[in-house]
This record gives sequence, structure tokens and C-alpha cells, in this order.
Amino acid sequence: MTVKANKLTQIAPATATTTMGKAFTDQLKTSGGTGTVTYAQSTGSPDLKVSSSGAVSAPATLAAGTYKAAGTARDSLGDTGTWSFTLTVKANKLTQIAPATATTTMAKPSPTS
Repeated sequence: MTVKANKLTQIAPATATTTMGKAFTDQLKTSGGTGTVTYAQSTGSPDLKVSSSGAVSAPATLAAGTYKAAGTARDSLGDTGTWSFTLTVKANKLTQIAPATATTTMAKPSPTS
């Protein structure tokens, strides 16, 4: 009898968006596994980190842009799969707060001698 391993499939999330100045967290989820699933990250660190439990995190200090991470997942029975995650960090919108208007007076000409 041959027993084949199941393939773990990433079901969520694959992408997310946040804004500059906000720390980001999320949780990877897979299907097809049995027992505890552990995650190993091969690309994307240190900007975008994925822990062995699948917790995704990014610091509030990331500049606007796109950050990608990828790696593998394995369950307690040896089933394996791959995962990938893309985080888009959007720039904050700058709003003018002051001044919007101003007034001044014209300079008077100096008297001629």
C-alpha cells in the first residue's frame, strides 16, 4: 500500500493593503492539512515577516510600496505546500492645514527729497 501526502493549499490571505505609519498583522490559513501546520519563510524578511505559526507582520515604518513574502508549510503528518503573501503599503494623503489665505498692504513709496 502506498500512502501519498496531502498537498497543503493556502486559502487566505494572499494579499492585503495598509497605510504608512500603521503596523500590520494577519494570519495565514491553509487547507488539506492535519494537526498543527508550521510555516517557513524563504523570502521577504525583514520587511514582511511570517512566524512559524503563520502570523504575518510588518512594522509601521515601511515606506509606500509592495512587499512580498513566500515560503513553505508543513503539517504534523508531513503534508507540505507553499504560500505567498503580498502587502501593499499606500502613502498617506497630505492635507494642507494652514495658511489657505493671507493679506498684506502695499508698501508706500518713500518721499523724494
